[in-house]
Amino acid sequence: WASVNKTRLLGLFVSLALILGLLPGLVAAQPAATTAGTTSLTITKYDVDGVTVLQQETLTYQQMESLLPVQGDGVTQYYFQGPTFQPDNLWDPDETLNLKNKGAVKGTDVKDLVERVGGAEAGDLIQIEANDGYGDRFPYANVYNPSADQGKMVIAWYTKNAGEGTPLYPDGAYVPTFADGMQLIFMAETTNAAGQHVFGHEDMRTSLPEDNWHYYYDDSIEYPSANGVSLKYISEINVFKQAT
Repeated sequence: WASVNKTRLLGLFVSLALILGLLPGLVAAQPAATTAGTTSLTITKYDVDGVTVLQQETLTYQQMESLLPVQGDGVTQYYFQGPTFQPDNLWDPDETLNLKNKGAVKGTDVKDLVERVGGAEAGDLIQIEANDGYGDRFPYANVYNPSADQGKMVIAWYTKNAGEGTPLYPDGAYVPTFADGMQLIFMAETTNAAGQHVFGHEDMRTSLPEDNWHYYYDDSIEYPSANGVSLKYISEINVFKQAT
């Protein structure tokens, strides 16, 4: 008990000293908040118990660009659809409302990354996870055999002319300057009437399992938001084998 009590007292003293500025060295050691993109990711394949690591590899974005096929031409722009805010047009199959321009991205196919650790099989789940622990688990088929409406699942480490209005990164930017990277982009092969490659709400509904649908809640209205699938700050890809 005395040891625990001393530890607690020491913790209180340090906290008080930080507040009063008595320990500037410790204050300086605290990590600064940043919005910079992640620059590497770790791919791990787990056995059916979800714990035992079968294979693992960490790649920087430079290695991803040099070792694996590059997806995206740096010219074609890709869009995700945010909530319509129109209760009578929640899914907007025409893909015209609230489009989020991700820019002319370049990146690496999730499938190619999974293959680095032994690949996946039908039934396996593939998790894309951000550096804050937030993520989604996608079925094998969405990674290995995506529909044209969905397009390849790509980890983007470069973008150009992203955003609305004045474009971001007009000269192009790699992570960490590309602040939302590494970012999950669905490179939809189909286009809307304006010729834009959009992963829209209807695409989300028809190509992804319901567990992967994202929503934006406004009062009592549940607006679909395909843009919620476009995860940012990705740092891990985890492959979970399923029992057969």
